[in-house]
Amino acid sequence: MNRKIHNFMTRICAAALLSGLLAGVPAVGQSVAAGEEYTPENPRTGEVVKWDCVYFGSYPQKEITKDQDEKLYTQLDTVKGWIQDECTLQGIRYRRIRSEDATSNAGAYVWGAGSSYHYFAYAPIKWRVLQSDDSELFLVADSALDVQKYHQTARRVSWGTSTLRSWLNGYKGTENEAEADYEGKGFFNTAFSEEDQKKMVRKSVSNPASSVYGTSAADETSDYVFILSEEELKKGGFGFSDDESRKAQGTVFAQAMGAGQQQASYWSRTQGKTELSALFVTEEGGLYSKGYTVASRTNAVRPAIVLDCSKAKQTAYAGTVGSDGSVEETAPPVAGETTQEETTQEQTTQEQADTESQIEEATTEPATELTSATEQEGGTGSQTQTTTEQAATSEPGGTANPGVEQPATSEPGGTV
Repeated sequence: MNRKIHNFMTRICAAALLSGLLAGVPAVGQSVAAGEEYTPENPRTGEVVKWDCVYFGSYPQKEITKDQDEKLYTQLDTVKGWIQDECTLQGIRYRRIRSEDATSNAGAYVWGAGSSYHYFAYAPIKWRVLQSDDSELFLVADSALDVQKYHQTARRVSWGTSTLRSWLNGYKGTENEAEADYEGKGFFNTAFSEEDQKKMVRKSVSNPASSVYGTSAADETSDYVFILSEEELKKGGFGFSDDESRKAQGTVFAQAMGAGQQQASYWSRTQGKTELSALFVTEEGGLYSKGYTVASRTNAVRPAIVLDCSKAKQTAYAGTVGSDGSVEETAPPVAGETTQEETTQEQTTQEQADTESQIEEATTEPATELTSATEQEGGTGSQTQTTTEQAATSEPGGTANPGVEQPATSEPGGTV
């Protein structure tokens, strides 16, 4: 047997043995001992609300700039192999966008001249625990993660027929009025691996009428990912006792997509004054019941999900956040890191592939460090942006201003 192949086979056997010995190694970022069940607590209410937080899934958040890390920026700017504007480099996923990819350019984010790409690293998503029991965890994102229209065009829609619901869940075009197809490329597919998805609960989501305007209630939907309703955003048991408790910052990626630089306004799934508008939370944390036109480009998205506790016993604890802005954070899992067990398995798989390749060929090309995001994440794609359809009304410059109502007085083929 060729000496090089013999050495590979020896290493494979040793790795297989080591893999068996390392079974049960705690996950990276895990705050409890392996096998120990941990359920975060419900919000602690009072003068200051305290939420427990967990990490789950990942999404583009932090920007990689030339000033911050010139070497990495140059790699991202010159490497080949971007697929749907995503790639994985040395175990970390990245997304690149240009100014024309943003939902809105009216915010304070500085794009600079030209149409060059800006690069963002995926990071674990931090979620606030709104409700915890023995079976489920009800979570809302700690930060606004993206900016999307509630619906692609200004027309009468409900949560169930909106493009935002379809984008969040990766639904086919048959699920929304615009027939926009997000199958395999929505937030659900981008933010959560196949293993993550198995831990999530598809919930029946109620859609009550506006408490102020009585806008007609919509049918219940069944979703893995949704946004909070007016009723939920007022619920003291979830920690939403006042405006301060509803405030949310946007990630740098969300700011690049059009969110406010300090605080972000974000959609609710409750309709506004008419079915052409949707209620949203202002940058100050207030509930703007009249809403903006559903085609508004300035509101961010703060997703909510439910986890099955029996399948997510070892969710990485993220510390606490307070309604007064206080943060006691446990460091997130480090992107690109793996446990010893995972590393061993990856090495074993790679070595087996190398061995087979050497047996078949005299020489083997070295494996590139860059792989597509779809290969690393089981075929998940990036989000799609639709910017060709325009809102029926103008919007304020980049912020949700409750003093300037966005009238929704007409729609194609009818009147309010």
